[in-house]
Amino acid sequence: MAIADSLGSFVLNNPPLNYPKYDEHSIEIAMSLQLLCQAGKVDTASRWIRNLVVAFHNNYMVDKDFPIFRTNFDKLVDIHNGDDTVEITSSTIITILVEYAIVLQSEELYHQIRELVKEQFPKLNLQIWFATEDIEGFVASKCYSQNEGTLKHSIVIYKDIEAYRKEVFEEMDLYIKEDDFQFFKASFHIIGHLASRHYRAQPFPIFWRRAIKLAMEEEKKVVKI
Repeated sequence: MAIADSLGSFVLNNPPLNYPKYDEHSIEIAMSLQLLCQAGKVDTASRWIRNLVVAFHNNYMVDKDFPIFRTNFDKLVDIHNGDDTVEITSSTIITILVEYAIVLQSEELYHQIRELVKEQFPKLNLQIWFATEDIEGFVASKCYSQNEGTLKHSIVIYKDIEAYRKEVFEEMDLYIKEDDFQFFKASFHIIGHLASRHYRAQPFPIFWRRAIKLAMEEEKKVVKI
């Protein structure tokens, strides 16, 4: 709990954390949001997502800036020096934020993100990466998401949040394979996080999509009763 409290204070009191420069910072964002959600820090997680959405909007309106999809320090320097511009093409950060809005069961956040994309980034290609069965063999030895796995692109943030939730639920059996990985079955989830952080690989979606599925299953049980 103390760690979650410290993380909450850190993300809310350090404005630069609202301005990720690379799309790969989705790694740290996903890990942090998972800890906050699992520790019950719903308000903190919601406030941080809201801060990120506002920052994306303001950063684009003022500087036409947005997280660079492919990490490139030289390009980042050129952009800051005014010698280059950001190519706003794709994003995994936005996808993760909208799905965490669903984890938090916040329609308000969901629609704020939807409006951001609709108004500021209508051509943005929202993406999410999924593991395939073979990745278990090298998850801890290299960047497992580079040229591996399955990439879902052109994701639509539906007007109805329930439509997105339903899609996530239906995709669990279709795309989520890491629930059969030994580290996950043995509850050593930290292995997936460490590998992602160390090798700068995409986070495993099961860490937040499973929460969405479980919530929907609980709702169905209540309805049946």
